Amino acid sequence: MSLKAGLAATILCVMGIAPGAARGEDPEAGWELCTAPPTSPDDTIEACGALIAAGTGNPQRRALMFVHRGWAFDEKGIYDAALKDYDEAISLYPDAAPAYSRRAGTYHRTGQDELAIKDLDEAIRRDPNLAEAWNDRCWIRSQMGQLDLALGDCNEALRLQPDNPPALDSRGFVELKLDRLDAAIADYNRAVKLAPTMPSPRYARGVAKLRKGDKVGGREDIAEAEKLRPGITATYAKEGLTP
Repeated sequence: MSLKAGLAATILCVMGIAPGAARGEDPEAGWELCTAPPTSPDDTIEACGALIAAGTGNPQRRALMFVHRGWAFDEKGIYDAALKDYDEAISLYPDAAPAYSRRAGTYHRTGQDELAIKDLDEAIRRDPNLAEAWNDRCWIRSQMGQLDLALGDCNEALRLQPDNPPALDSRGFVELKLDRLDAAIADYNRAVKLAPTMPSPRYARGVAKLRKGDKVGGREDIAEAEKLRPGITATYAKEGLTP
């Protein structure tokens, strides 16, 4: 699955801005709200928009504003606006690896996987330590049927961040597609332990258990995943993963 947890701090650090500067130590009104994860996308769009309109900040900091507003637009499904903001961020600060990574996510959600892979290639070229980009490329390649390449990307993401639940979830998905059920279950077990309320590894672990003949355990996992995210079975059916 795509990395989102902790991404706000990742973007700040990768772009050379100390997270503390976004927590009240910066005099710009709305900075904290603009650079926080978009749990309330409308608030993020408003806060970042005000900063952008004010024309404050150097190109690096303005790029960050566009990245976060683009992320909020993406969360709302306003993909054209998200892509426009990511384009602007890259224009302002071409070394902003997270901008390429986030734009890749929007490309993926709009069915433009080839463009997504190109952006992730660029993000990794500019920052080889950006685990988010390795994981996202793993996930998209798994959807494209490039399983060996996907597995290599997930392995690198986990080398960089061994306890990252989304990366464990992604690698488990690849292993499940490769019919390496024990390896998939092991990764899902770790992901569930690290992130008990994350529904996707629990659902996929249920599928893996069913395929191994553990009907009781598999159904329990899938039922719990449906409680955490109603409709997850239908979502994964679209991605070719069914019990």
